[in-house]
Amino acid sequence: MAPWRPLAFAAALNLTLVVGVTTAQTVMVTKAPRGATIELALNAATIGTATADNTGKATLLVNLSSRGGRTEADVQIFVDVCGTLRRVLLVEPGLQPELPQIGCARRELPGVFLMRQATTMVVEVTASAPAVWLRQGPVPTEWLGEESGSISSKRGGRRPSPTGLILFAGGGLATYRDATAVACGDVTDCTGKDTRLTYAAGVTVWVTQFLGAEASYAKPADVSIRGTGQSFNFKSSLNTTLFTAKGKVALPLGVVRLYLQVGADYHRATSTTVQTHDDWTYTDADGVVQTFTGGTQSFTLRTAGWGLLYGGGIEVWAAPKIGLFAEVERATLKGASRDGDEGRMNDALTAYRIGIRFRPFGK
Repeated sequence: MAPWRPLAFAAALNLTLVVGVTTAQTVMVTKAPRGATIELALNAATIGTATADNTGKATLLVNLSSRGGRTEADVQIFVDVCGTLRRVLLVEPGLQPELPQIGCARRELPGVFLMRQATTMVVEVTASAPAVWLRQGPVPTEWLGEESGSISSKRGGRRPSPTGLILFAGGGLATYRDATAVACGDVTDCTGKDTRLTYAAGVTVWVTQFLGAEASYAKPADVSIRGTGQSFNFKSSLNTTLFTAKGKVALPLGVVRLYLQVGADYHRATSTTVQTHDDWTYTDADGVVQTFTGGTQSFTLRTAGWGLLYGGGIEVWAAPKIGLFAEVERATLKGASRDGDEGRMNDALTAYRIGIRFRPFGK
């Protein structure tokens, strides 16, 4: 029987290890306020309470085997933020979590998570963007770091898009709807380029990852139009500057954020036309030839006014402080003469821009 003794000992050791890990489902909380109370609930029952240490961490056990003898369960995860209290709720599909307490904000982490015999969950309980990482067995030490940047880079871009103050600058192309058509009128021999280079700069404030506000300055290059008619020619130019204010609503997808924006633009534009008439002759009924001397005339219209603006885009945060964006925006340009003339501006400008965003504050 001696040869069987090592096998029997290994089997006994294996059984001991299995029994040990059946009660090892662990929830590790990070990024809680220092000294905060941490509660862990399974379905409608509170199964653990702890206090966050000086680094905002706490560890609680689930122990499914003592609750019905199960070794695994599918759960959805919710985080309640209540001042200095953080409550993590594990709720099995088909059951409803208990209602949050008055004054608590609830965040749901998308997905259904499988808890097995040796599952460890690391739950970040930040007020703005809770997150979870899951592993069967011990977790990497970097998952428990003070910052989630190292986690995100290893977990496929799970770092959230930033909030707060963000500066940006970019450039691209802008197309006027009617600039050339209005300047040419009924002159057939007339050309101009409605699409011009443009640049913009401004500031965005994301109150949350979903809602923000933005103010910007935009400047398209001048439009030039030239036309020739019978005994005359002209050259026109349009110079426009825009100031915008808009609200933004977003769909954050980790380091990627899709957004829509709507607001108003205030334009200031100057349209100048210089028209030159050639000398021309006229022969009357008596055969007398008269010569009329041509000349040059200048017309200037300066307008200003408010219009509707809307658009959307995408931004990708390659690093915690640096992001890239691409967007399209359409602004209506409407306004009266700044000098009391009868002329008005009634046009639209569509801009396509790419650029860079910079987060000056925060880590």
